[in-house]
Amino acid sequence: MRSSRLDVPREYVQEADFNKTAGHDKAAVLLKLKKRPTAIFAANDLIAFGVLAAIREVGLRCPDDISLIGFDNLDDSDATVPTLTTVDQFVYQLGAKAAQTVVDRVRGDKGATRRILLAPELRSKESAAAPPDKKQKRRV
Repeated sequence: MRSSRLDVPREYVQEADFNKTAGHDKAAVLLKLKKRPTAIFAANDLIAFGVLAAIREVGLRCPDDISLIGFDNLDDSDATVPTLTTVDQFVYQLGAKAAQTVVDRVRGDKGATRRILLAPELRSKESAAAPPDKKQKRRV
């Protein structure tokens, strides 16, 4: 956000445990702000599921009133209404690479430490849209 020169109010950053209840509770704090955010990025999909419930409870609609993005690409992200836009971190491939590295070391690989990067990918689904004020400008 800083590199894009976007101002993020401190109260927009909420620390939470990685579960649905924490996502719900922290979203409730954000949704009560005088100037609430137009989008929430959750650190994982479980948090996002709780955020989605909190959005509904206060009578808002996702993504019409507030967009939501999770991180994990859990299978359940396709079962939410709306379906959850999420970042896929390819956990299976990550685990496979880690396991292969352990096997290689056990077999005697004494090579230099390697850095393996699996680039995450955004899975655009239904829970994210342009901010409400941007939508209005486009319709004019």
